[in-house]
Amino acid sequence: MFEKEVGTPLFDRIGKRIRLNKYGEIFLRYSDEILTLLDRIPMEIEAEQIREQNSVLLIMEAASMLLPELYDQILSSAREIRLSILQNCPHREPQNNQLILSASWEPPCKEENSSLILLKEKIRLAVPAGHPLAGKKNISLDAIRRETFLSLSPERPLSKILEHYYFIYGFRPESITYMDDPKVLTRLLSSDLSVSFLPASTWEPMDQSFVLRDVEGLSMYQYLLLSWRPDLPLTPAARRCRQKICDFFTRYNSPGPESEAWSEY
Repeated sequence: MFEKEVGTPLFDRIGKRIRLNKYGEIFLRYSDEILTLLDRIPMEIEAEQIREQNSVLLIMEAASMLLPELYDQILSSAREIRLSILQNCPHREPQNNQLILSASWEPPCKEENSSLILLKEKIRLAVPAGHPLAGKKNISLDAIRRETFLSLSPERPLSKILEHYYFIYGFRPESITYMDDPKVLTRLLSSDLSVSFLPASTWEPMDQSFVLRDVEGLSMYQYLLLSWRPDLPLTPAARRCRQKICDFFTRYNSPGPESEAWSEY
C-alpha cells in the first residue's frame, strides 16, 4: 500500500526474504517522525483545553482606579487563572469565560440573572484642597455653575451617568474639560482651578489633594455591575474570578452615606 502511495518499491526481495532498500529507509525515518507527532497531538490538545478552561477575560469599563488592587485580589490565591484585562475596548460578542465590570445610573432588572450589583455609591463634588469651596460642607448649585469641570471622555460610563443626572436636575456645567485617563484627572484636581463629580468610595483621595463635598439639591449615584453572557455557562475559572471580584468589593460595602451593600446573584 505504501509503495503504491510513494510510487516506488520500499523493499528489496531476495528469495523469501525482504529488506528495506534506500527508499524504504527514507520512508521509515519520516514514519517515525509522523508517529511521534501523532502521539503529541492528544497531549497538545489537552494542554490547550486546560489553558482555555483557566483563561478569563475581564473587561473593565469602570472602576479602573481600582485595577491594580483588584488584579492582586484575583491572582493572589488563584494563580492558575490566566487573566486577561481589556479597558475601553469596542463592543465584542461575550464568551463563556468573559466578565464585564461596568457602571450605570440604574440597577439591572430583578429578572436579570446574568448580572449582579457590586456597589451602589454616591457621586459627590471633588474640590481641590486649596479651592475656596473646599472649606464648605454643603455647596449650592449656583456656586458651581461657572466652575470649570473635569470629566472623563463622553463615551465613558461615568460621563454618561452624569449626563443622565444633568438632564434630570436641569443643571449642566458651563465649562467641561474632557480627558481619557482617570489618574490624569485626579492629578489636575490638585491645581485648584477645576472641580469634578466623582464616585465617593472608589475614587476617594489617598493623598488629600482634593476633598469630596455634597451639592445641595443633587442626589447622584452610580451602580457598579458585574455581568456575563446569560446563555453560556461560566467556566470554573470564570466563576472563581467572579467570586474574587465580589469579595474585593465587600470592603466598599459598609452601609453609610457613600455606599450601600448588595449581595445578589
